Amino acid sequence: MNATIDESVIEKDQAFYWDSVTFLVSNQMFRVPRQRFMVESHSFALLLESDAVGCDEQSAVVLSDVTPEEFRLLLRLMFPSNAISTAIELFKPQWLDVLKLTTRWHLNEIRKLAIHSLKELITDPFERIQLARIYHISAWLLAGFHSLITASEHISEKEADSIQLKTAIRLYIIRDKYLKSETSTNGHYGLVQHWSPLPSCMTEIRSAFADELTKIREQEVKFLPTAEKSAQIAHEKEVLFQKQVEDELTSIRNAKAELKKRQESLDMEEIRLDEKWSKIQDNNTLAQGAAGQSQPSSKKKR
Repeated sequence: MNATIDESVIEKDQAFYWDSVTFLVSNQMFRVPRQRFMVESHSFALLLESDAVGCDEQSAVVLSDVTPEEFRLLLRLMFPSNAISTAIELFKPQWLDVLKLTTRWHLNEIRKLAIHSLKELITDPFERIQLARIYHISAWLLAGFHSLITASEHISEKEADSIQLKTAIRLYIIRDKYLKSETSTNGHYGLVQHWSPLPSCMTEIRSAFADELTKIREQEVKFLPTAEKSAQIAHEKEVLFQKQVEDELTSIRNAKAELKKRQESLDMEEIRLDEKWSKIQDNNTLAQGAAGQSQPSSKKKR
């Protein structure tokens, strides 16, 4: 016999009482826990703000520009079927689909996982640069530029078009500066040119592409996971505080240096005036002595 439940005393656990949300992707219906979408994505948090949205099939959230296969991949990462092992092996095209969706919907934790997983899978520097620009990944952009500068092969016209001609020209300029050409004569092949990379050119790359890197990083910070974003904000506050203290110390030191300089100037002026005053007194003494000698002796009346 079932016991009667007094609903007035029942409390719903805040962490583990999940509502579901229904998504419609193409002609495929999905129903999954609502909570994770709400917590991990600001975009979905706004979309699902009303409990009525996605609560059943009639109010399903329609997702466009995504295939059921792509969305299923994302759900496999968000809700792994094996609760003990969350390691999921995906191929490069699948990880790229995950990166696309997590960037679009700001699912930042899984986006970070996709970027990490693709790091070793993307070996072509031209593809790395293109993806870095699409998905706002500054590390990939720098790595791609560095690979092209230190590569032994030249950039073809088609390859230059793929990364923008202006970019290719800048890379050639840095390449000429940081790669040395050693020529030697070979009896069979004639003049052979060997390229060998010189010390790191990252400083030059960051300088040449400073504007683009700044724009990418401004977008990139929006995709930081919550913990990293909080840590970065705290770090930026600490850096700002340190700069303020440093500026104040510099200001005080400059003021002290100015005071010292002023004091030295006053001391020099005091010495100059003392010397001048001494000369005046010496001149007065000499004048008085000369005046005393020039006066005629007075005769006493008898």
